[in-house]
Amino acid sequence: MNELTVFIAGRCLVGDAFRQSLSREFAELYRDLEGGINLLAFVNPYLPLPSLRRRDRARRRVGS
Repeated sequence: MNELTVFIAGRCLVGDAFRQSLSREFAELYRDLEGGINLLAFVNPYLPLPSLRRRDRARRRVGS
């Protein structure tokens, strides 16, 4: 469902050209970024939690 949501939102909000550039990898990275949004991350974003580590890896990958 996450992948479908990312693809639909990408097309509706940014346009078809952007949607065509999205891949399954992007949807997975977005899921990891979204998983890093929790109360503990607001208190201390550098905790060594698996969800925060995935968030940081996804952020580096999307940024490159």
